[in-house]
Amino acid sequence: MATQSANVPQQWEPGTEVRQPLLPDPRYLWATFRKRLWTFLATIALVISAIVVALLVTSHVYEATSSVLVEPRKTDPTGTAAVVPGLPADTYVVDTQVRLITSAPVALKVVRELKLTDKEEYRNAKAESAPKGIEGMAATPQEQAAVSKLLRQVNVKRSGLTYVIDITASAHDPVLARDIANSFARSYIASTDDSRRSTTSTAAQYVLKNADALREQALRDDQALQSYMIAHNLMSADGATLAERQISDLEGQIAQARATLAQERGRYEAARTQLSRGGGGADVNAVLSSDTIRNLRTQEAQASAQLASLQGRYGDLYPDVVAAKENLDSIRRHIGEERDRILSGLKANVAVAQSGLASLQGSYNQVHGALAGNNSAMVGLQDLQRKADASKEVYSAFLQRAKETAAQEQAPAPDARISSIAPLPDRPVWPNYPLALALGMVAAVVSGLIAVAIAEYVDGSVHSRGDIERRVGIPYGGAIPDVSTNIRGSDERPEEYVLSRPYSLLAETLRNLGAYLTLHGPNPARVIAVTSSFPKEGKTTLSICLARTLARSGRSVVLVDGDFRRFSASQRLVPGMAGTMAQALSGQVDPLRLLGKDEMTDVAVLSAAGEAEVATGLTLPAVTALFERLKEQFDYVIVDTAPVLGLAETRVLARAADAVVLAARWRKTSHKAIYAAANLLAESQAKFVVGVLTLVNSKEYASVGQGDSYIHHKRFSTYYLN
Repeated sequence: MATQSANVPQQWEPGTEVRQPLLPDPRYLWATFRKRLWTFLATIALVISAIVVALLVTSHVYEATSSVLVEPRKTDPTGTAAVVPGLPADTYVVDTQVRLITSAPVALKVVRELKLTDKEEYRNAKAESAPKGIEGMAATPQEQAAVSKLLRQVNVKRSGLTYVIDITASAHDPVLARDIANSFARSYIASTDDSRRSTTSTAAQYVLKNADALREQALRDDQALQSYMIAHNLMSADGATLAERQISDLEGQIAQARATLAQERGRYEAARTQLSRGGGGADVNAVLSSDTIRNLRTQEAQASAQLASLQGRYGDLYPDVVAAKENLDSIRRHIGEERDRILSGLKANVAVAQSGLASLQGSYNQVHGALAGNNSAMVGLQDLQRKADASKEVYSAFLQRAKETAAQEQAPAPDARISSIAPLPDRPVWPNYPLALALGMVAAVVSGLIAVAIAEYVDGSVHSRGDIERRVGIPYGGAIPDVSTNIRGSDERPEEYVLSRPYSLLAETLRNLGAYLTLHGPNPARVIAVTSSFPKEGKTTLSICLARTLARSGRSVVLVDGDFRRFSASQRLVPGMAGTMAQALSGQVDPLRLLGKDEMTDVAVLSAAGEAEVATGLTLPAVTALFERLKEQFDYVIVDTAPVLGLAETRVLARAADAVVLAARWRKTSHKAIYAAANLLAESQAKFVVGVLTLVNSKEYASVGQGDSYIHHKRFSTYYLN
């Protein structure tokens, strides 16, 4: 392939991989969405309609929630240790209670309490197998089926990390949903209470049964003890033998006698000590505490005072003074006598205390000897006493426990209570119209986008400039609009339309295509071959319109009809024209002498009518020579060829041309077909291949023509005279 200049678009070559970006172009996605807008809207309408119908025919579902509070480690109301202890304050206990609430026995109680088998919602319920846990509860098959369905419609879960359990029941009837939730709470609490009462009752019966046997055993042990004590003269009072009580009493008396002796001896020794220090015993405590001594001391003080008064007044020899001295001496003698009597009394008290202590010790030794003689008998007595005491304790404990258990059996001590009852639901939870419509809208939009993606994936036809450039890999020459989309009701053919409306969008597009071909490529294109992948893709109409448009611009143009089998281009411009292509290719006749002329323009025409056999002997030198001769006389040579995928002569004509316009019908020609056609042209060493979309709806294409001038065509509407 010829080397192209730097400003020329890179020509596609066979085997060249068309590189795709890692992420799709957002503009391309938006263009695709706009292209499939009706598919998107139709899918949304279909999905929303289906959702609305489903909401209208769906039965309402109501939910009601009751709450149960698990109360661990409660104090028994009787104030005694419970036979069945309260639940421990552990978090796993709450999870266990959740499983118990959803057990089949609790559900069966709800079924029977509410008579669910008579309800329409549960009347036709079916169960594949009997729920576990109700084997011994005489449940009918209909009740078993109702239990299975009920457990599926009840959701029990713990409220966060608290001790509260929420019981949520769903039903088509709001009253039934409320009743089921509340009944589950009541049935669970009743079930736990029944279990506690049953266990307590069993324990009470066991305790009472064994209490009678223990009472008889205690009586027998007590009788054996009493008989042994009588036989060995070990009678006791208040649990002790007579000898033991005498020993106990004597020990107390001896201790008291010893204390008395110590006290009396202490008083006597203290008095003696005070006398030994001098002072005449006047300061002895025993003397000071005597009333007689105190009176004598008072008299002594008075006599001393009187004597002193007389001596100061009369002197020592005065008779009254002498009498006063004698009186004072007499008082002091009485004090000394009283002191000696008191000390003698203290000594006598010590002697008496010693005598009493000795007597008590003698009695103690006598009784202790008698007690020691009964030691061998006491061993047997103690053994019998232990047996009797043990029997009494066990019997007393059982008797007390029997009373406590009987009280607990009637006392309420449930492990849980209802913290809130389920109210009557005022609105259904399903269908939730706002949520359903919101989700439905999301689903509809998603479905619409999926439908757009599927439609785009399934649709393999070319739609836009991007399809030509990215997916096929050849330059894009423009989009040729369909006349019917520009003027409604017009019966003009495109080749007539470009003449009657030279300033229309179609004519402007053709002029742009001509300018593109002359300004791009290795050299300005003068020989332009027009082909397509398949028939009926508008290549012939494009050839005629391009030729007439160039001729109207003041250029000399010749249209070569290179379709040796259909030759429709020459017949539409010069009806009834005979074939002249064979003579032109032979070189024996000057091609300029074989040309016809378009009556409406100055376009010359070289026809191939009726010369299908010429295609079999078509050679590149002959075609090249023909084109060179025509180029000497005309500015442009437009060659209308047969579809390239089906006929070989097109490849020869394309090789000899300066540029090839590969026409692809908008939304009809597949990517694979135009890719194969471009591949054949590249293998034929066509110099410059340009892709063009034909029969385009200009309004629709303008909305999705990404990267094409059509997206701005509304801004130039005042320039187009359609």
